[in-house]
Amino acid sequence: TELREGHFDAIHRAMERALAEGALGVSLGLGYAPECFYSTGELIRALQPLAGTDIPVTVHMRQEGGGVAESVEEMIAVARALGCPVHISHLKAMGRDNWGKKIPQVLALLDQARADGLRVDCDVYPYTAGSTQLLHILPPDYLTGGMEAVVERLRDKNVRRELAARIEGFDDIAKLAGWDGIYLTSLHCPEDHPYQGHNLMEIAALMGQDPLSSCCELLAREHGQITMIDFMASEEDICEILHWPQSCVISDATYPTEGQLHPRVCGNVTHLLEHFVEEKKALTWEQAVHKLTERPAQVLHLRGKGRLETGYDADVCVFDPKALHECASYTDPCETSLGMRHVLVNGGFAIRDGEMT
Repeated sequence: TELREGHFDAIHRAMERALAEGALGVSLGLGYAPECFYSTGELIRALQPLAGTDIPVTVHMRQEGGGVAESVEEMIAVARALGCPVHISHLKAMGRDNWGKKIPQVLALLDQARADGLRVDCDVYPYTAGSTQLLHILPPDYLTGGMEAVVERLRDKNVRRELAARIEGFDDIAKLAGWDGIYLTSLHCPEDHPYQGHNLMEIAALMGQDPLSSCCELLAREHGQITMIDFMASEEDICEILHWPQSCVISDATYPTEGQLHPRVCGNVTHLLEHFVEEKKALTWEQAVHKLTERPAQVLHLRGKGRLETGYDADVCVFDPKALHECASYTDPCETSLGMRHVLVNGGFAIRDGEMT
């Protein structure tokens, strides 16, 4: 439906107030409700206070599978219309059919946009699995009307039949990762606790149903409050994005916040350095450190951060590259890494001789 004038006025006031109070930028989840309901034109209008500024927009795009190139084109159009920096969060190409094909296209689009003078870049996390809300498997129009309406739809067997057909034709996590690639990581109802840590194919067998029916039943019973870990990306694509000079590294460790965590919460940086630098040689140590420090500081305009230089904050990590080791895993995700000797934050020790202060 067409958005009322007052919507944009309220968005602009809230945005301007937050920026005046010190917000670093604006973050969007175009793959999620309610922001998925914006058209490109409405999105540009909602972001109008950023026009001509250096304030970055960071974005989880609409699609990250077969439609990832079109989603990047949309964000390039936003950057062109507003003249502000646009930063694509956790760039990936989900689904085996897209591996090795979509990311070269996307990076070529970003290179051309930068050659045209636009300020566009991206980040990547160094794992082949992501983590998000299980609701994200639903097409956007199934998310309208608030959670009560969503739950009622999921309980309707006719809606489930329609949903099964839609998922086959939709750029959907269930199709891209497969039911056996989606592991449930937080469930709240006591009767659902045995399913935590299992994939939806296993859960369907335990419930005596097909995976989609099991998924819908759990989402309805848990009122949509389920998180998942989904295996859907390729290491070769991750390496390709890491090689791109304008990329930096993110942990994306927002989900889940409870239940069974993703190992990136405790192991992200060590995983990058141990696996992609030391083992795969995808980056040099200097390139990797740059993508963890100065590059993100540049993206977010963090003054005094990201370099070892006179006048900068004394944020320093001291370690032996050979001693670094990620202990976190998908089955035991809360183990902290080994090998960090000293960490100084603004000149004060946070870790000294390997011990937290």
